[in-house]
Amino acid sequence: MTLSTDRDDGIRYVDHWSVLKVSKDHVVTYRLLSSTDDDFFDRWRLNSGIVSFTQEQEVVDFHGYSGSVYRCSLADQVLNPIMASILAQWQDRFENPNYSIRAIGFDQFISEWETKKSNWN
Repeated sequence: MTLSTDRDDGIRYVDHWSVLKVSKDHVVTYRLLSSTDDDFFDRWRLNSGIVSFTQEQEVVDFHGYSGSVYRCSLADQVLNPIMASILAQWQDRFENPNYSIRAIGFDQFISEWETKKSNWN
């Protein structure tokens, strides 16, 4: 995809991405870890937390707490080596029985998100 830079539409286009499930003191949040191939100085980003998402065919827009929007192709859902290394470092650094962080598939995210959303009502 290599459409990583912010464009006039304010959307960040990414090449690789994964949803992270973060659990701290039994409170679950979801964050987006993304990576780009064409910007050496901005190879990966962790969004502020997913507050909503929209899916249109094979493209998902993740909306963050900060107002950011990350556009992701379903075909590009993968932990590339840089992302996998970063996630492993976080998992090693934050060894704590009350904290966990792990990558989950988009299908699992949707299932958990819908369950979480129904508990809000």
